[in-house]
Amino acid sequence: MEQLLDEVVRRGATDLHIAVKKPAMLRIDGNLVPSENNEILDEENAKNLALSILTTEQEEKFRAQK
Repeated sequence: MEQLLDEVVRRGATDLHIAVKKPAMLRIDGNLVPSENNEILDEENAKNLALSILTTEQEEKFRAQK
């Protein structure tokens, strides 16, 4: 996640989109563009990226909503 967030800052992106079976996408100047590594995220990687930025409370709420 740190590498993606560094890219967000470096490229001036306003959003980071994470989805399964797609590369991480950055919103730059209103357009969605793939991250530089363009790696397709599997379910486990996407989940781990999302969970890595949540607090324990947020993670518990996320897991309860599944």
